[in-house]
Amino acid sequence: MYYIALSLSAILNITTLMNIYQSYREKSSSIVFWVALLMFFNLPHFFTVINSELSSELYIYNEASAFCILFNITYFIFWNVKMGKKKLLSENEYTVENKTLFYYLLLLLFIGSLVWSIGIYRVSGTFLGSSWTDMRNMETVYMLIGQYLFLAGSGSVFAFFILKKRIELILGLTICIYVIFLLKARIYIIPITAPFIIYYLYREKIRLKNIVKIGLVSISLIFMVFFLQQFRYLGNIDDLSFSVVIEVSQNTIENISSGGGEFDLKKAFYLFIENDNNYYHFEEGLTYKRLALWFVPSSILDIKPDDFTFDMWNAIYPDRNNTGGSFHPIFYGDLYANFGFIGFLMAMLWVVIIKFIDFFVNLLTKSLKIALMPNVILMYVLLSRGAVYNSIVFLLWSTILVLGVWLVSKISIRKGTF
Repeated sequence: MYYIALSLSAILNITTLMNIYQSYREKSSSIVFWVALLMFFNLPHFFTVINSELSSELYIYNEASAFCILFNITYFIFWNVKMGKKKLLSENEYTVENKTLFYYLLLLLFIGSLVWSIGIYRVSGTFLGSSWTDMRNMETVYMLIGQYLFLAGSGSVFAFFILKKRIELILGLTICIYVIFLLKARIYIIPITAPFIIYYLYREKIRLKNIVKIGLVSISLIFMVFFLQQFRYLGNIDDLSFSVVIEVSQNTIENISSGGGEFDLKKAFYLFIENDNNYYHFEEGLTYKRLALWFVPSSILDIKPDDFTFDMWNAIYPDRNNTGGSFHPIFYGDLYANFGFIGFLMAMLWVVIIKFIDFFVNLLTKSLKIALMPNVILMYVLLSRGAVYNSIVFLLWSTILVLGVWLVSKISIRKGTF
């Protein structure tokens, strides 16, 4: 049984690498999704199996591996039914025709940080001295407005790097660093840093030197994400000192090596398999029903299902049932919870969704491609973690917002007001 489990987990990683290479070959932004799955689930799952030779849970790991392998293979096959002729992020896409757009987006970035600052101050009476709990207690209106404005404007940072506008780039990075320390929210590191990784990945040829560079940057990004998670548990920036940095760094290394944080989300997937999805509202496809009705306000029409992440929270933490918590059990875990083992067939739907995203982005101007890149990347990272509904809806609204700003920039150019 152990060697079967080991073989299946190895095959899972191979099929994931197949999809990574396929995305790379077509220069599709979906490579982020597959690399994130590799880091968040596939590799941690593989090491879990390696260390489980005498475990009674091997049958759980085998079913998890088999489910994911079938999804990966189905995705790979259906992706190749019709190959796209145009590569999404070709080298000449990093030239822009509408520089004005990015100044408007930089303004959104600033306004978003300002809205968050007001929201934090209303809760804590301070700014950088606030805690992560203060961020969690921020009024929803400030949280959502700040989030959409900031993330919609995040594309300006990468754009000014491409345009070699140093002052604007430094200004954008300063706002982003301020926001990260203001909110203690690690997710906002990704839309700022990940576009640079994609840029070098698709711009440079595959050589050992470049692979090492990208690998080191990716490892540094992972460390930063886990570091910020540990730092926010210690309080606020007023507590920052050399000894605190050393302590947080040690905790970060221990957390990564022990499979904590994002690497620990896989346990929920295992729990669902162990109990055969015997939980309230499981295997009803609620995530996907809710996604199909994303445009319907829940407060107006009572046909939209509640967020399924609440039900998964109740399943994982029965002692904290109905406390308002939500849980994202990795993309595979969410799929399994929604449809059971047969859920691997949803790979066909995800091929359609991801191909449509690539197709839609290909229709955009070069400036809009650059502007939306951080949002697309963040969507794939959130999706890989299992935040299926939030990731897609976030991309939809941020795209609408960026397109609106683009329209304003075009009008201002024609009128000569900018």
